[in-house]
Amino acid sequence: MGLILCDNKIAKYPYHIEELGVNLYSMEELCFVIYEHPMLVMENFVNERLLAFLEGSLEKVELARHLRKMDKYSNEELLTYILENSGFYKKSEINKYKQRLAGYNSMSPSEYLKNKADYMFELGKYGKAVSSYIRILKLPKGRTSGSRFLGNVYNNLGSAYANIFDMTKAYESYGLAYNYLRDAGILKRMYFAAKLAGGWEEDEYMDLIKPATKVAWDQEYEETIQKVAEDARLSGIEEIFQMDSIKKDRYIRELIALWKQEYRNMM
Repeated sequence: MGLILCDNKIAKYPYHIEELGVNLYSMEELCFVIYEHPMLVMENFVNERLLAFLEGSLEKVELARHLRKMDKYSNEELLTYILENSGFYKKSEINKYKQRLAGYNSMSPSEYLKNKADYMFELGKYGKAVSSYIRILKLPKGRTSGSRFLGNVYNNLGSAYANIFDMTKAYESYGLAYNYLRDAGILKRMYFAAKLAGGWEEDEYMDLIKPATKVAWDQEYEETIQKVAEDARLSGIEEIFQMDSIKKDRYIRELIALWKQEYRNMM
């Protein structure tokens, strides 16, 4: 990014970006989100709330006035206009941004939603990813891109559920994915999800797994459990509750996050 530090105005009241869970305090930060996260600003991002922030908090009165006059323009054109008038980006970077937006606009509704859901997943916004995957599955029949596409959506939905530790729904989603894709890797994720949820001894999918394969997967599962246990002991978990309440709460959150990541690595 060809950054030109031409504006150091810091807003007293920030602009909250729900998808990222961040507050923006400057024009530079706003433009960074628009440029680096186009998938998150494609749908009605330039609205009255944003214009009020530009006008009132950042004192960009002229920019807000021009944007209001452009009410017949597309959201993509408005985003580009903001970047062009920020002074932070070169013409070549603006052209590259336009091409990215054009690429997204050329997608079918289902493809666009899947790309957005996958993007939210990559950002670790698993709950929002779940919502976007479900939106795809609610599209009218014939609006999706075939059985393989649906299989991938269900697989990714299963992984999103697994990352928020809803193992029952993860298992169900993986099962639907397997019906479409017949992928052994999905069976493995189902197996781990079942164990984390308490296990399903009698199940049509579990019957597809060879005994030797179950032995190998059980070993991998137990090794992960052991590693988590060792992390807990090494962290001196017995001393946690001797800490003051603020330190204890922070430490427990960090430790739980570490344990969850170990489990997620199995999925």
